[in-house]
Amino acid sequence: MRSCRMPAFEVEEIIAEGDAVAVKVAMTGVHTENSWASPPTGKKDSTSADIVLPYQSGKIADSYSVSDMYGMMYERTNTTVK
Repeated sequence: MRSCRMPAFEVEEIIAEGDAVAVKVAMTGVHTENSWASPPTGKKDSTSADIVLPYQSGKIADSYSVSDMYGMMYERTNTTVK
């Protein structure tokens, strides 16, 4: 979402179990800057991400995330990403 001005992040769900926390986040913004060789479209961008934060000694030890950036790119260009 670096190419969006003032992106909004909404936490949809948080699950804590054992030594990890999982967070589902929805992100929206307006595509205002170049990214992935895509000129600004002025269109609304949206994607979601799932983030897992393992803890060790009461602190975040690492982070793992999965998001649908290719889906967002397809929405911008209406072409498939190869």
